[in-house]
Amino acid sequence: MTLRQRLCRILETQGYSGEDTLKLRFYDEFSWVVGLGDPRRSKTPIPLWLGVRHEGVQALIADLMQLPDDGFDVVTGTNLGYVLGQGFRFEQEPTTAQELADRLADGERILSAYCRLDALPAIFDEIRGTTLPLFHFQLVAIHMLLGDQQGVDKWLAVAERVNCKHPGPLTDQFRRFEARVRERLPEFVGPGTAE
Repeated sequence: MTLRQRLCRILETQGYSGEDTLKLRFYDEFSWVVGLGDPRRSKTPIPLWLGVRHEGVQALIADLMQLPDDGFDVVTGTNLGYVLGQGFRFEQEPTTAQELADRLADGERILSAYCRLDALPAIFDEIRGTTLPLFHFQLVAIHMLLGDQQGVDKWLAVAERVNCKHPGPLTDQFRRFEARVRERLPEFVGPGTAE
């Protein structure tokens, strides 16, 4: 049995479910998502990855982007080494599966400080490697759920600067997203306050 398989078994006993990506719902709308790398490369080192999922944010993102949510999409995540302040790491033997499970638990404790909707935006500034592609879109959705018009406007402006430098697919994607945000915003900030 490989290190990856042994770790997967330990995580399943803790309530995680999945295959190469595992998920554990732990509080309200929050889940941990753990990536174990490519399972077909069972003998290779594991770039262990820990992410935070919020069901409401991901449902809103799926709607705003008009894309399906696979149930494992995250608000953000990064290599476990970054979460622990150790830089990017690959895990391999002689490290044991239990040692990796313990390191994941340490990472969960660190990230749990961000597991309130109003605290979630800080994770992008405070944990290295968490700015996944389109993270600005995540911040727009978070601020919508918080009912924060100024936050929505701020992050839409940032997303526009990042995604609309040149005509093309990124600009088109942003424009569709922006239109959906403007259409749905009154549901979150109240009638008459959305501009």
